[in-house]
Amino acid sequence: EPGKITVQLPTGNPLSFPIRTPIQEITFVSVENLKLKAVTVN
Repeated sequence: EPGKITVQLPTGNPLSFPIRTPIQEITFVSVENLKLKAVTVN
């Protein structure tokens, strides 16, 4: 969806992050199976 980043959680629920400013690179960290996993969206 334009203007949003959707992350599929391990539980199967989608989580959306709205983009309010022009950002070239967004980095977020999600916990999956008790391991930290950094994901970069370009």
